[in-house]
Formats: sequence, C-alpha cells, structure tokens
Amino acid sequence: MYWPWSLILLLEVPFSPVSPSIGPFDPGKSIDDQPQTFSPPIPNLDCSIYNSRTYWHYINSSSGRCCRQIFVHSGMFAICENNGESDKPMDCPSGLHNWKNPSYSGHTQWPIDSKYFCSQDEGVSPLNISWTKSNYTTEEGRAITLYGEVGSTSELVSAYMFRNGDDLPVGEMIYRKTGVTNKWYTEHSVRHPTVRDSGVYRILVTNNQISSWSPNVTLTVFTKKSTTTAKTSEVTTTRGDALPITTYKSTTISPLPFSPHKQVTLDTSEAEVNGLSGYFVTFLSIGICLLFVFLVLLHEILAAKNIKVYNIFTRIFRREK
Repeated sequence: MYWPWSLILLLEVPFSPVSPSIGPFDPGKSIDDQPQTFSPPIPNLDCSIYNSRTYWHYINSSSGRCCRQIFVHSGMFAICENNGESDKPMDCPSGLHNWKNPSYSGHTQWPIDSKYFCSQDEGVSPLNISWTKSNYTTEEGRAITLYGEVGSTSELVSAYMFRNGDDLPVGEMIYRKTGVTNKWYTEHSVRHPTVRDSGVYRILVTNNQISSWSPNVTLTVFTKKSTTTAKTSEVTTTRGDALPITTYKSTTISPLPFSPHKQVTLDTSEAEVNGLSGYFVTFLSIGICLLFVFLVLLHEILAAKNIKVYNIFTRIFRREK
C-alpha cells in the first residue's frame, strides 16, 4: 500500500549527471563537467583554457589530461588521476636514482619518459655547496640577495632555491663562474621582501654528473619601524631616612606631526614683537612732538630779537672765511 509514495519520492530525487571518463574538451562547460580524460587532445595542448597553472600530459597518442606540475628531484612521476589534480611522485626502480635530472613535471609531456630521469650511481663525489653568510637579515621592502658558493669539477646545469621544505622551489637561481677554478656563485634576489619571506632556505644544485643539497640558511625580514622611540619613565626609591631619590628610565615618545606646507607661529613671540613695536612707535611720536615744540620756541625767540635764520647762517659763513 506504500509503493505509490515510494515511487513519488524516487521521482522527486534530482538526478546528477556524471562527467564522462573520456571525451572531447567542451569550452561551453564548466571545469567540473569536463571529462576525466580528453580525447582528442585539448586545442593546441594549451591547458590554460581549461584550468590555469596546469600542463598537458599524454596518456597515449590520442588522449591525455591537464595536470598541476610537481617538482621531481629524487625519482620520477606519474600522470594525475583527474584533470586539474597534481602529478604523482614515484620512486625510481630498484637500484636507480634521479641523480642529475631534477625538474618540473610540467616540462615533460610524456610522464612515461620520466623513467629516464633514473640512473645508477656513477660514484661521483657530491658537490661542495656553502653560503657566503650564516644568516641574512633585512627589513620589509629592502631588496636582498642570497649568495651561495659551489665547488664543481664540471659545468653547472641548474640551481633551484627551496624554502621551509616546500615541495615546489621558490624559483630557479642565477649561477655564474668565478675567477677561481672549479668555483661558482649562485644567487637569488628578493626584490620586495615581506615578513612572509622569512624562513629556512636551501639550494639544489645540479651539474653534468650529480645533484646535491646545500646546508640550510636563515632569512629574517623585520617590519619597518613606524616611529622613533626614546624611553623615559620615573621610578622613586628611598634609602633609609634620606630623601627619596628619583631615577629615570625610558618610555615611548611619539614624534610630533610635521607638515611642510603649514606655517606654525608661537603666540608668545608674536606678543613680544607687538609689544616692542608699540613702545618704539610711542617714543618716536613723543620725540617728534618735542622737536616740533623746540623749533617753534626757537622761531619765536629769534623773531622777538628781529634775527632771521638766514642772517645767522650768513654770519657763520663769513667768520669761517
């Protein structure tokens, strides 16, 4: 008696289509709706049109997948199980090792060829790798270069920088010969370091015969100092019945804000200047008034005696002659 309701419930359950295991790339579908394996190959073998940071790998001559690359430094690799996933690292066959072919898996379109990365031990001594410093320090935004020294009897092939044990290198390093025989320099520059660049670094160097790891080196990136601080604080102590002794310790003093386009004036200085100016004007006015009164009195005295100013100057000049 319950089967009609069961049938209705089954009809109401939405059906989710399953992506085909193999088929052509369909640019009109989302990533999740693409097949697990592309056949024929994706257009121009360009996996970026399907998923960024993925690389084309062949399964056979007519089909393959777009996989995220890994760095292979001690073995070989196998193709990813589904599009968009990472390649799988694998060990070399028994008795073999990846001595001199560390590289990104994305550089090899046929994963089966990675077996040729493996070879027998040729009995070559490891490379002699060291750092020019035991540790490096800088502050945020100030560029820094990490230098390594390599002793090698043959040409270097590659040098990769790794940080904090990550599977992928930070990048490929620059290497060059020095003036000394069998000696090389490697360098890696951090142009705009941040605190996130702090960590433990090491180099994987390869020549024509073997690969070797360098010792670890530490890079510390400090944050920039936002203010210049000087410290002062007060501590009062007493010694017996003597008066309290006050000593000073440091405390943070924030610098005053500075504006190059704003004129700052002090009211006290302006008042002083204004006061001096007022006194000067007052004395000058009194002096002019007194001079005027003196000249008027002099004129009246000379007029009363019937003496003209012209005659006075004439008599003076005559006496001089």
